Amino acid sequence: MKKGNITDKHCYEIEANKAFDEINPDYCGILIIPGEKAPAAIRKDEKALEIAKSFFEKEKPVAAICHVPQILVTARPA
Repeated sequence: MKKGNITDKHCYEIEANKAFDEINPDYCGILIIPGEKAPAAIRKDEKALEIAKSFFEKEKPVAAICHVPQILVTARPA
């Protein structure tokens, strides 16, 4: 995903100040993934899945909102 403003279906807006390629999961303490339409797109992004896998491997906390378990199932270790 890219940097920039993200708006959900309820018109809430948030600014993404980093793209997935800029994220080093070693420097993050928790992974929080929003729901709505995001999981369908995020689960196709290899870098996003790498980030999630890193959290699983290091047993760091992960928050799943709405349809996010789709991503977690795709990223789960084999």
